[in-house]
Amino acid sequence: MDVWQERTGEYYCREDRFAVEEYIKKKRELYVTSRTILTTHDWAIHSVDKLSQIDTVVFDEDPINALAPIDNVKISDLTKMANKSGETMFP
Repeated sequence: MDVWQERTGEYYCREDRFAVEEYIKKKRELYVTSRTILTTHDWAIHSVDKLSQIDTVVFDEDPINALAPIDNVKISDLTKMANKSGETMFP
């Protein structure tokens, strides 16, 4: 049975609401568990300070893009890096 949501002016499925509540409950349990967690590297990296019981994280893929995302690089950034390294960018 669908339920009317007054705030958004939309209908939602009651079963969906219970599924979301269960998902949130399970997510909160992750922060206090000492059991093995299978999750994405992105979630683990951004939640590591909250995972007090976990002392080892194993990644199944390279997490470097999640650790140091780079969308673009300016020439001035490259020049600064080259200057610090003692290399010449434009001989």
